[in-house]
Amino acid sequence: FAPGLRMGYLLLPPELLQRAHGLAVPQAPVSTQLAMARLSATGTLATHLRQLRTVHAQRRNALLEAIDRHMKGLVELKHAPDAGLRVATTLPEGTDDMAIVIAAHGIGVKLEALSTCYVDQPRRPGLLFGFGSTREEEIGPAVERLAVLVRDHLGHCASAATGR
Repeated sequence: FAPGLRMGYLLLPPELLQRAHGLAVPQAPVSTQLAMARLSATGTLATHLRQLRTVHAQRRNALLEAIDRHMKGLVELKHAPDAGLRVATTLPEGTDDMAIVIAAHGIGVKLEALSTCYVDQPRRPGLLFGFGSTREEEIGPAVERLAVLVRDHLGHCASAATGR
């Protein structure tokens, strides 16, 4: 919920509630707990969360549209989840997704390499797009810049594989 504040909540069925009490988790300062309790009691927190859901849905839709428009044929989007703040895409097998991520940071596009999310082998190359903190109007241009970079990277890989 709010890792920076060390605050969160769980909605648990009764049979799991007792087990959850036994978890050792860092406690937020009392002042933070009181502020969050007040926000919750006044309805301000619920209003804020509704607004965030709307904003995040708009950003997610902008990202999916931009991926479809600019990156079709470069990445594959197998499933676009309705929840969360990230979208995962896959790249062709053998692509160095970490090299793309490093180069993307150089053009102001922040994302993560999907291959770093795997515990076991094989690690599938891909790009993990986050959209929670990116303004909606910045998403399309960022994906467009990224598409140029990915197209260039995949072209270089193809050339290297054929010896050209």
